[in-house]
Amino acid sequence: MELYKMKEDLATIGAQIHDDASWIAANAGDPKVDFKELEAKKAHRDELQKRFDMLKEQHDDIER
Repeated sequence: MELYKMKEDLATIGAQIHDDASWIAANAGDPKVDFKELEAKKAHRDELQKRFDMLKEQHDDIER
C-alpha cells in the first residue's frame, strides 16, 4: 500500500472515530436512547480505533 493511501485511510478512520465519540457523548445521557445502541456504537468506535492503531503502526514502519 502506498504511503499517501495510508495517510488518507488514517484520516478517514480518525474522522469516523471522532464521529462515533461525539455521538456517544451526545446520546449517553439521554434515557430515550436504547443502551444496546450505545454499546453497539462504542464497540464500533473501539473496532475503528484498533484498525487505526494497526494502520498507524504500518504507516510508521514505512516512514522510518
